[in-house]
Amino acid sequence: MVGDADGKNFLMRRELPVAVILGLSPTGLYAARELGDAGIPLLGISDEFNCGCLSRHFRAGNLWREPIGDKLLQRLLCLGSEAKVMPVLIPTSDRYIEFVFENHDRLSCYFRFQASYSMPLARQLLDKESFFALCVQSRVETPSVAIFTSGDQLRGAQIEFPALLKPAVIHKAKHLLAGWKLIVLESQDDIERCARLVDTSETHWLLQAMIPGPESNILLLAGYFNQQGELQGGMTYRKVRQYPPGFGSASCVVSEANAEIISIGTRFLQALNYQGLAGVEFKVDSRDGVCRIIEVNQRPTLWFNIVRASGVNLCLALYTDLTGVALDGLEVSGAAERVIWRYVLKDIYSNLTYHLGIKSVLPAPEFPRGARFDRTCWAVYAVDDPLPALAEPLRYAQKFFNSLRG
Repeated sequence: MVGDADGKNFLMRRELPVAVILGLSPTGLYAARELGDAGIPLLGISDEFNCGCLSRHFRAGNLWREPIGDKLLQRLLCLGSEAKVMPVLIPTSDRYIEFVFENHDRLSCYFRFQASYSMPLARQLLDKESFFALCVQSRVETPSVAIFTSGDQLRGAQIEFPALLKPAVIHKAKHLLAGWKLIVLESQDDIERCARLVDTSETHWLLQAMIPGPESNILLLAGYFNQQGELQGGMTYRKVRQYPPGFGSASCVVSEANAEIISIGTRFLQALNYQGLAGVEFKVDSRDGVCRIIEVNQRPTLWFNIVRASGVNLCLALYTDLTGVALDGLEVSGAAERVIWRYVLKDIYSNLTYHLGIKSVLPAPEFPRGARFDRTCWAVYAVDDPLPALAEPLRYAQKFFNSLRG
């Protein structure tokens, strides 16, 4: 931790509830900027050096470097018990969500957090096997899947190529995926390698039918479902490119109004009695035009800074709903501006991949023709908070040299 030895003085001297941001990747950085710029006191926690660690919002003894585990839990419980007002926990990755709901009974005594983490629903939405079952139960269109618990099952499967193989709980197999979110199976030759992964991982694997069409067919819904179950925000966007290309995380996103995915996403989550932040991903099937749901992120997501740039404050909506604190300038209704968001270094790579004609199982994405944007925003860079942008190339260099060593 930077600053005082135990952090108690920091929390005890705050009159407003402190927002504890779990994870300081670009996603956590977005949350810190939105809340910090509104005057909310922050405590940032990261298990490794990340870009958010260099933000101007974490220079006053309010930054911890602590791995996820029992020690982090004990420090949080100590802080919460000493706080003048109950803090708010905001996980910004799936690993931190799992940490919160696994320790729900103890953390809920001292912290506020969105209600979905108090329900079995939190685990169901993290696990893609359970998520698929929820979609079927709710009659929401989603890609068909087959579930594998052993490599032998995969070896014996009848597979229509290309197909997608993904871990049911991605953060439990992330170390096996070399930066990808899934594996594209293009022929029988891929099966043996993947069968070994299934046998060595801590989670089930899903074989998912691939939805045809470029990654620019992916549509996004961002919103906050308040304690009455009402959707606030309801902003919609389109992915243009991802990193890694084809099946990664967003690297370029543009605003685009879409009433259909607002309707589908709202109906689905309200039927589950969902409360909290949500980033919902869909893909339009190029064969029949059907919009199929891919996943629900029950937290801020990587591209949420475009929501803020659109004039909507979803993290602030969460904070005010949980604490009852009234904030001037809080906006939860969408703006009409056209906005583009980019994760610059990753998007440059993905864009070059398509321009150079490197083989891909998906067609090249389509950038909106003739589109003009009123505003551009970034995953990491901000004029009034420039240092996090320096951390990104340093992290890439560190990973590169570590790979050479190892």
